[in-house]
Amino acid sequence: MIDLDFFQNQIRKSYPALDRSLEEVLADGGQRVRTLADRILRNYSALFPNEPERLGRAYAILVTEVNRLQLKYEMTGHYTESEYSRALTNVYRNDQRMTDYMLGVACTQFAWPNHFELFRFFEDRFLKCIRPANVLEIAPGHGLLGLTLLEHHASARLTGIDISPASVRLSGMIAEQFGQQRARYIEQNALELSHDFHDLFDTVICGELMEHLPAPLLLCQNIAKAMTPNAEAYVTAAITAEAPDHIYEFITEDEVIALYEEAGLKVVERLCAGTKPLTGRAKGAPRVLATILRRK
Repeated sequence: MIDLDFFQNQIRKSYPALDRSLEEVLADGGQRVRTLADRILRNYSALFPNEPERLGRAYAILVTEVNRLQLKYEMTGHYTESEYSRALTNVYRNDQRMTDYMLGVACTQFAWPNHFELFRFFEDRFLKCIRPANVLEIAPGHGLLGLTLLEHHASARLTGIDISPASVRLSGMIAEQFGQQRARYIEQNALELSHDFHDLFDTVICGELMEHLPAPLLLCQNIAKAMTPNAEAYVTAAITAEAPDHIYEFITEDEVIALYEEAGLKVVERLCAGTKPLTGRAKGAPRVLATILRRK
């Protein structure tokens, strides 16, 4: 089991190019970001007791790959991956790669300023406006958002669905590590939700899945179908932000919101958090739009 000091020392020693940005977000975020970092690092590293450097290594690999792909995207004007079937094979169905990918993304919740800002929005705005009983989390990935909801709401129960067996397994493992028995995770395609999921959930979470799909409108429609009439949803989408499995390119926030509107959803509150582009040729800053949604 590792803590923030171990993680920082590993980054400083083995990946010095990443040290300055990490130091900056920790300084700006104060005690809250440090508490989140220790919570993530202690619990996720406990899943791999014989590999204390795994989280730091997974984070460094993720940052290096995302930066390389972002630079290529800004220079060429299009995402590297365009086929969902390849992302499914190369990432989601590749257990080792997907697990390390999600461990790296879990670390970005405290190590990237924009992701920490989004996490605070989720915790401070979304979790405080809901009274959840039956929660659906679509594509939980590392599982942190749903488990944070369960920590805040003691009577809620959560069902997580993900197309990746590795994600289902990791989410289940981290739920057990958190001592959380009110969550269950199943392998399920969010674009193929059965009628059993319709009008069932008073709360829906879907973090950064839109850009991974060839048909994000269908995802939005399924979110709306899964929600009860007074339900609330927290949904995010990456905009002009490259990653190894991003295939749907959003250029503006309005494009994302238009899909929500077409699917029968309305925006209650929103936050867009991003970073500076790497070049002068970028279509826009790499960013994530987080929204709190209700059915119309």
